[in-house]
Amino acid sequence: MSHKAFIAFARAYDSDWLDRQPFGSGQVFMRHGVRWLPSKTSVPLVCDHDMNRMVGEVTDIHVWPWVDGSGSGRWLVAECTVTDPPSWLRRGTGASWCYRKLNEYETWREHKWSVVTSALIDEVTVCSPTHKPMEPGASVLTFERSSRPAAAPPAAAGRAAEGEVIYGGQIIRRNIGQILRVR
Repeated sequence: MSHKAFIAFARAYDSDWLDRQPFGSGQVFMRHGVRWLPSKTSVPLVCDHDMNRMVGEVTDIHVWPWVDGSGSGRWLVAECTVTDPPSWLRRGTGASWCYRKLNEYETWREHKWSVVTSALIDEVTVCSPTHKPMEPGASVLTFERSSRPAAAPPAAAGRAAEGEVIYGGQIIRRNIGQILRVR
């Protein structure tokens, strides 16, 4: 039996920040710049960044607002299928990730924030009780048993009309501009 989990692993770039400077410092990531290699359809979900302790796979990435309740912006959230969960894995467990940064720029220099515009994900990690995530807000948001294959994300479920194809959450409309009737 597999489990379904949603894991917040990194702060996402928030265009509202253009109107105000965020406090603190750190990195934020552009959602469409964070991806896995084109030849892959998922990345591993592992324990403590140990590729020999794979517990599942990350099948999609979403952006969720304010998952830590502080109103601190948006988060990148991994949609995961967990096939071999450790006994300590539950809602609130710390999380992290390993990535290769391809491009970034600094902004709000006095607060030292950088915006990563392009990165490749190597893995997402659930942190055992002996490990702390680098990003304090990164954690498992939901963790539930699933006796059937994962369903489509809630935003995309049931949206496809005839002639539409849903690909990665976007609607691609076919036959736009087609002449339907000539009198």
